[in-house]
Amino acid sequence: MTLSNLWAYLRERFPPVNMALFAVIFLTVRAVARTVPGADTAPWGVAEWGGVGATIAFFFHLRVFDEHKDFALDALNHPQRVLQTGRITLGQLRGLARLIRASYICSSLRCFAVSAICISRASRTSYCHVE
Repeated sequence: MTLSNLWAYLRERFPPVNMALFAVIFLTVRAVARTVPGADTAPWGVAEWGGVGATIAFFFHLRVFDEHKDFALDALNHPQRVLQTGRITLGQLRGLARLIRASYICSSLRCFAVSAICISRASRTSYCHVE
């Protein structure tokens, strides 16, 4: 898979404007979540960029699932598409989805580790410590 073929696929089936709209979804949820009393009001940082990336990746994953589901029908109805012409293959999309899934897992494990450390520290310093 060349970058030019991947870019052609993305333009055709997952256009940049969609990616921007998925980023807006994340930003909207983040803005609403910050209105809750006591919510984190930290400035924009790496975690927020990760959230934008995860939101876009989630919807890309859905696109890949749909491509697998509809491949035969799309080959009949849309033979000119990048995937149907073979410039990108289902196997390549599957590999890209696996790479994204691996990043989800690593990110989740990192979040779990950070949460476990925070909970451990909080339980040692809490005023509500139950004995």
